[in-house]
Parts: sequence; C-alpha cells; structure tokens
Amino acid sequence: MNGSLKKERPVYCCERRDYAGFPGWTDSVWEGLPQIRFVETKTGKAPRLVTIAEAFWSPGSGCLYFRFTGEDDEAVSTMTNHDDPIFNEDVVEVFISETGSLHRYKEFEVSPANVRFDAIIHNDLKGGIRVYTDWHAVGWRTETSYDRQKSKFTSVWEIPFCNFEGGLPSVGDEWRMNCYRIDRSSRFGDEYSAWSPTGEIQFHIPEAFGMIRFV
Repeated sequence: MNGSLKKERPVYCCERRDYAGFPGWTDSVWEGLPQIRFVETKTGKAPRLVTIAEAFWSPGSGCLYFRFTGEDDEAVSTMTNHDDPIFNEDVVEVFISETGSLHRYKEFEVSPANVRFDAIIHNDLKGGIRVYTDWHAVGWRTETSYDRQKSKFTSVWEIPFCNFEGGLPSVGDEWRMNCYRIDRSSRFGDEYSAWSPTGEIQFHIPEAFGMIRFV
C-alpha cells in the first residue's frame, strides 16, 4: 500500500433509524445522514466523477441500508445474471468484515442494470484471494437506476443482518468496511474510487478498510 496513504482510517457513524419497508432514493429517511465521499483509490485525490453514499440501520426491520448517488456520463453495464463478473464493467461495491477479520469478509456489488454480485472472500494478505460465489446474501434487495439525460445513477440497498455473524449489532459495535466504485469510460478511461483509498488499483486490501460504527 502507498506509504503516503498510511494514515488513520475513516470511521462512518451509521445512525439508527426506525424504519419499515424499502426506502426510495428520495425518501426522507436519508435526510441528514453522514456522507461517505469517494476519492481516487490510488492517490486519495478528488476523482473525475463524484460518488456519495449514506447508510443507516434499523433494528425493527433487522436491516442495514445504503444509498449511492453519483455522476456517470456513460453507463457500461451489459451483464444480466446474478454473480456475473460485473466488476469488469461499471459497479459500486461494499466490503464488510463484521468480525473484524481481515482474512475473511463479504463482498457486495451492484451494476447500473441492478445486477448483483455477492461472495465471501478469503484473503491471505499476501496476494492470495479466494472468492466463494456459492454464498448468497439472504433477502438482499436493491433498486438501481441510471438517468442518461442527467448523467446520474442511484442505487439503494437493503441487507438483512441475518447475513452477518452475530446478526443484529448493538449500539457502539464496530465492523470493518470499505466502499468502492469502478467506472469504465471509452472517452476518459477507467476510474477507480473508494471511501478509504488503498494506494493502488486493487480493492482487496483489507488493511485499508475503514470502520462502520453503529450509533
């Protein structure tokens, strides 16, 4: 990892909201939440395309929610099947280790066409990565849209806590997490951005994960 990026990793204070149902991207439940702002993953500088995410958790529904919004002047998204290698096109991603382990974590991805990819990752931290796509997140729901006229995408996720060891967290619990985006462009080339930059064009660097704290 780039030595210049070795610093205190970010913490996202994930607020509790009592919520039932699946929120639309303009739902008032998103108002006032802290923002996750993406930076260029290799340098930590501002990317060409803005990407912002928010998250909250609801003990009543037993779910963790994310909303991604971002600029996108060319959506590259042709794949249609669950667990297709959508990371070869446009995608937003979340990696979560609820146990704090850097060797084992869960990967969630969604394309502009709302195609999902989920897997358990085993990482030996020496460059060896095993991806287990036979695991599927139970009840994971997403709604994603792309507005070509406004050059904008939105994606809302609902992930039940039953997919994580220990289930529903308690106030004050902290999990390791990072968020990423890959944008493919025929005009500008590929752009790789992240919440917590990794120092290279590689997202599977769990040492760079930040923290999500349930408050």
